[in-house]
Amino acid sequence: MTRREERTYLYELLQAGAGWNLDVAGRVDSVGVHDGDSVYIDLDLGFDHFSLAHDFNGHPRLECRVYGINAPELNTDAGKAARDYAKSILPSGTAVMCLSRSWDKYGGRWLGSITLPDGRDFGQAMVDAGHAVPYFP
Repeated sequence: MTRREERTYLYELLQAGAGWNLDVAGRVDSVGVHDGDSVYIDLDLGFDHFSLAHDFNGHPRLECRVYGINAPELNTDAGKAARDYAKSILPSGTAVMCLSRSWDKYGGRWLGSITLPDGRDFGQAMVDAGHAVPYFP
């Protein structure tokens, strides 16, 4: 099974019986920020089952594309600043709540909203700080 097929299977499994929006609240840990609008997460599925952000070889498996925002690309100074700010408000290991929306149009990632431990919406915090713009494809 390819990584994309594996992610698709996991996502479909998670969606089964839960409707399109899946509240994966509980033990969801941010394990890294890729850029200003993409976050790697470890997901606790319950019953001692986990889906990890990276496989044993370090390849990304579970990445959340933050719903409702677009941050500058990493090859720009603004993109690096957005990534650094995202890391400052969402350090690795932070327990957060995620709400899935759908698959990202590029595949391999899912669109989701992230609620920070203090109750703020991660995407809105990025927009408020000027590191992203609202984006609803």
